[in-house]
Amino acid sequence: MPNNRIIFLLCFCLLAALYIAIEPTTVNPAKAILKILPLLMLIVWVARSHFPDRTLLLAALIFGGGGDTFLAYGQFIPGLASFLIGHLFYTGLWCRGPLLKKPLYALPALGLTALCLAFLLPHTGELSLYIGIYILVIGLMATAASVSRLAIGWGVIGAYSFLFSDFLIGWNRFIEPFWWARVGIMLSYYAAQLFITYSVLHFFSNQRNTLANGK
Repeated sequence: MPNNRIIFLLCFCLLAALYIAIEPTTVNPAKAILKILPLLMLIVWVARSHFPDRTLLLAALIFGGGGDTFLAYGQFIPGLASFLIGHLFYTGLWCRGPLLKKPLYALPALGLTALCLAFLLPHTGELSLYIGIYILVIGLMATAASVSRLAIGWGVIGAYSFLFSDFLIGWNRFIEPFWWARVGIMLSYYAAQLFITYSVLHFFSNQRNTLANGK
């Protein structure tokens, strides 16, 4: 199992680096395929694992891949909707796991969500309703991660990386483009998906080892 983990991690990192390094500038199937290959690696990794509520994590990753595909073809609203559904599955996963009895841990996520709304919404024009709903949903996901034992450590970092990535997308699209936007967005996005997946798999792996040692 540790060897398999290393293989999946290496393959994911190599594929993500490949896309970031040579992202095609034209919209075509090759661009979409290259973009979702890292996600497909995570999906295979999760599919080969066995733990409670695995379908929630798989669904979140699949809808993330759908969002990637829509955005690769320039379909912003369908991509936004697909990611939103993925975040709802992530939220369900965090809520299904054991929760920390420390609600103050949720304050940073709530604060970051409020900042995203304050900075981005005034610039989104006719898309403000869609963007506002999306920010609230991803904020809910990050808040739930902050108080879930499934997300301790890497999972919380992943949830915040998602917030950061989407904030960069919003700033670059609606406020002012910046030269490192593509690299920053994709690095933080791929990191988010990887850290969340790793956190969940690591939690249940430790749980199985604890039960085995207890026996």
